[in-house]
Amino acid sequence: MMRALGIVLVLAAGPAVAEPPEPAELPPADYAGLQYVDSKGCLFVRAGDGADVVWIPRVSRQGVPDCENPPSGRPVPVVEEVGVQPIPEASADTAGD
Repeated sequence: MMRALGIVLVLAAGPAVAEPPEPAELPPADYAGLQYVDSKGCLFVRAGDGADVVWIPRVSRQGVPDCENPPSGRPVPVVEEVGVQPIPEASADTAGD
């Protein structure tokens, strides 16, 4: 009985299993690369296929995430950013010009 209790206590005191980090944002649906760098510079590797794609963090031999990379993908302009203007909608009057 005491031995079983000791084993339970040792297992309970073991290191916690942390969830692996996820990308800050997922790449666009049409992204075909095998590796992806999120906006924080962290590198992820594609696993799975089709709708079952999972992005696995790339880590060093010490288990430290590789997060000093230039981001992948295309920048998406945001109207609120300085210098970005919304595209004017075409009116019926100018549609045939």
